[in-house]
Amino acid sequence: MCSEPLQWDASRAREEEHGPSQGPLDGAGGRLARLNAIEYLTTFGYSPEQAYLLLDAAPIEGRFSGVVDVPNSCATLYLPTAIFDFDVRPSAEGPQRADRGSTAS
Repeated sequence: MCSEPLQWDASRAREEEHGPSQGPLDGAGGRLARLNAIEYLTTFGYSPEQAYLLLDAAPIEGRFSGVVDVPNSCATLYLPTAIFDFDVRPSAEGPQRADRGSTAS
């Protein structure tokens, strides 16, 4: 795993508000962890589509973090900060929005 990752945690208990899961990191909050990461990345000027594609191409790591409380287990998504050419870590100044271009249509 990378030395300075951003991480998002989500539990299955909150999935009811986002619908059923599908995919390898789904269930146990994996889908919600990805949605939280996408929402965070949009604060830096990425569109939701760009953030989705970034997570699809980036070397992210997904883990089931708290399986002792099934079915309310927790999934964690880790995104390395080193893949960005600007600081994406939370700070007191807040996110620095910039034009990140557009995705192909």
